[in-house]
Amino acid sequence: MTVRYQYCHAYGFDREKIKERLRLFQLTKSDLATSQKLQELVIQPNSKPIINKFYSYIGNHREYQLYLSNEKILESLKETQLAYLISLGHNFGSEDYFDMRLRVGVAHSRIGMPLSLYECAYQQLRSLILSYVPSEFEEETVEELRSFVLKIISLDMSLAIDSYMESNVHQLEDSIDKLVKKSKKLQYWSEMDPLTNILNRTTILKSVRNAMLETHKKNNLFSILMIDFDNLSLVNEKHGHMVGDLLLKSAIEVIKALLGEADKIGRYGGDEFIIMLPGKEDENATEFAKYLYLSISEKIFEIGKHKLEIHLSFGVSVYKEGESLPDLLNRADKSLLENRHQHV
Repeated sequence: MTVRYQYCHAYGFDREKIKERLRLFQLTKSDLATSQKLQELVIQPNSKPIINKFYSYIGNHREYQLYLSNEKILESLKETQLAYLISLGHNFGSEDYFDMRLRVGVAHSRIGMPLSLYECAYQQLRSLILSYVPSEFEEETVEELRSFVLKIISLDMSLAIDSYMESNVHQLEDSIDKLVKKSKKLQYWSEMDPLTNILNRTTILKSVRNAMLETHKKNNLFSILMIDFDNLSLVNEKHGHMVGDLLLKSAIEVIKALLGEADKIGRYGGDEFIIMLPGKEDENATEFAKYLYLSISEKIFEIGKHKLEIHLSFGVSVYKEGESLPDLLNRADKSLLENRHQHV
């Protein structure tokens, strides 16, 4: 549903702000009669010549051609410009009038026309209208019409520039927002393993390092659990890598559900994975590893038409004060090798 006076609403032009803008340009109720006179004596009898000369000016300056080179667009703009001219000054204090003038700025902002060209176009239009004020009119009438043209064109230009600038700001904000979202998305995927949608090797090792530093500062317990899916290569050979990939993803989803959000899991490489277990000493970490082992080993995974099992080996390593990351990983890997193919 279209909001009435959507541009007035968007750019904050309520009745009070409209009155304030009219005061700035010294436009009063007495100018309404002058606007009618301008239309009857100047604009309506000369609207087409004014438009033709205006677009002749546009056509003679290549700066405008970058934005108005399409003939269909140009013809459409001429019709729009004619409607604008016929409405110039008519009921200038109304929300309708302000909404139409604000729309003009938004339209020119969308095509990217520089503000300098925009201001030059208004200046040219104002000069053309003034040139059609008959010199044979009484001096007082000529001055009245000229004064009104200067004020009403200045009002229109101020409104169009307001919406032009605001529209540019909104476009910039939208662009920044899109860039931020894109950056976050790129950062997310740079940290994730694309197959299993868990942390990749670089990120999980970074998380382990950070946990080691935090443990050192607060003297907390910290363990890692290294797991290896032993029979995955056999599944790949027998049923194909697509089935193997789906089996691996399904198994990881089960593990993630068992871990909850507190612990982190990442792909260390190939079929090996690291699970971070903050706050767990060796005995508790080993008990959790056995629980994980049984939960996975006892589960039948339905992958397409296949009903498959997946077997894992595990190794536990509790962080020791002052040891390096390679030492921690080597102990976990050694523990994994010792437990491989053993039933708990």
